[in-house]
Amino acid sequence: MSKLVNGLNPDDVFLPAVRSNFRIVTGFGGPGKSGKTVAALRYAGGLVGAKAVDDPAWSKVFVIDTDDSNALAYVNSAEFGIGQFMHAGLRAPYHPSRFLLAGQLAVAAGAEVVIWDSLSLAWDGPGGFRDLHEEAGGTFRDYQTVNPYWNGLVDFIVRDSGVHSLVTLRYKVKSEQVGGGVDEEGRRQRSRVREIGLEPVIRPGFVYELRALLVLDQDSHEVVSFNGLGGMAAPAAGSMVDQALGAAHAAWANAGEGSVSEAHSDRLGDAQATRKAIRSGGGSRSNGSGSGKLAGDDMTAFWSAIHQLPLARPERIEVGQSIIADCVKAGSGSAGMLAQLEAFRRSMEETNGVAPVMSAMADLRMAVEDAAGPAPLDDDVA
Repeated sequence: MSKLVNGLNPDDVFLPAVRSNFRIVTGFGGPGKSGKTVAALRYAGGLVGAKAVDDPAWSKVFVIDTDDSNALAYVNSAEFGIGQFMHAGLRAPYHPSRFLLAGQLAVAAGAEVVIWDSLSLAWDGPGGFRDLHEEAGGTFRDYQTVNPYWNGLVDFIVRDSGVHSLVTLRYKVKSEQVGGGVDEEGRRQRSRVREIGLEPVIRPGFVYELRALLVLDQDSHEVVSFNGLGGMAAPAAGSMVDQALGAAHAAWANAGEGSVSEAHSDRLGDAQATRKAIRSGGGSRSNGSGSGKLAGDDMTAFWSAIHQLPLARPERIEVGQSIIADCVKAGSGSAGMLAQLEAFRRSMEETNGVAPVMSAMADLRMAVEDAAGPAPLDDDVA
């Protein structure tokens, strides 16, 4: 066992690296009418494995449409190979919390891919983040009031939704003022505005949250720029985004050994939360007297199992801390604690992917029984 640092075991934080599976988070950028919506739809079809227009897999693609429902122009499109997807129109005000709620509803309805078309309006549209900031006062200090709205939306899209997320981003001409001032002979020079390319209408730095970004040409709708994580297939030069590219990226995303949750894990944060929960319980297991408290290693094993639950990280943390807190509150070796553990076991019986939790649950129960005596009968369990 490694030496503890601030009460934490390094072995709980650092493990041999395993290539995890990933959720796709891809952006589609370009000026108006550059084909961002149809590109995102075709790409989404590849992610869900849709083989034809009438493939039922299209029902797993959900579109949050802020562009006057223009996405509906592509429903059952033989030209683009797009089938019948799920759709929700969204109008102003474009408060980030409304985008977040729409995404949560899509996930609850069974989405495997959510398309946010266009996320730019959550930033710069009527009632969007920039308007919220102005309403709050418009100063740098006022960002602390409105940042949670934007950060919550981004966290959901990038980390916590549990599904593939595609965002379209409007691009605008980026310009700078050059010239002006006075020359060597004292004559005033005219200034002029020079175009220096395009920039996304979104909060600065957001594009770095994406796993891939495809920028499209306004006229040809072809990909003019691609940036993605290592190993993600780049589109052929002069090509348009299609289902094949989405399928290739889906294969890349699923080529790992570790779980999707592992890609978003925070082992240091989890270890710190575990230590806090264990310290609130304190002590170590008694030798059969029933008066001691549960051992830290039993709690740690249980927490590690909680970490593998097929839930978004905040939910896993909430579940784990809630169970540990309830156990500590009930008191080690008490019928109330055993009842809490049994109630949790029952609630998880029908959930997929919880074998590690069930195993740790059994070990934890044995530890409690060792300290307290036999478990209560089912009729005694709340």
